[in-house]
Amino acid sequence: MVEGFWGGKPFNQDIVPISMTPVDICTKAKMSVENKLQTLQEHIDNCNKVTIQMNEKGDSSWVWENFRVVERIVLSPQDYDYFCAHLMDRYAWLKGKGGYDYLDPYCWNVFSENMTKIRKEYCASQYFIFAVAIAAEGRETFLVAPEGFPYARYVAFIAQSVNQLLEQFK
Repeated sequence: MVEGFWGGKPFNQDIVPISMTPVDICTKAKMSVENKLQTLQEHIDNCNKVTIQMNEKGDSSWVWENFRVVERIVLSPQDYDYFCAHLMDRYAWLKGKGGYDYLDPYCWNVFSENMTKIRKEYCASQYFIFAVAIAAEGRETFLVAPEGFPYARYVAFIAQSVNQLLEQFK
């Protein structure tokens, strides 16, 4: 490990992607409500817990977030397993990626008190999060939205059909 910019903590240079391929896919993904969780399993448990709580309230649906996948990062199965268990490690290949935007530029003031409920709902549909897809042979692909940080700040889960689409980018 070498020194990184994040509080003097070192970047994990032991995990090196096999490939990093630009993609441009817009999709919906189920996002963990919590951020900065240490492991992928914690994110999965969080999503399941929230879904169960919503179902107990009589709501059988999950609100999926809009994502724009801009890169497919392929790791070896061993590195993927390590990454999934150490999401808060600092990885140079995540630094500066992520963020969010609106498809409609007039939605930037979405939280204005003067906006109608219909306008706010419209702008919510125009909002999307930039993410990278993390993949490995024989493993489930998932999304990471680092929001510029060098760690997996937010994690989201995609439908199998989107995973198959991402497989085309090798």
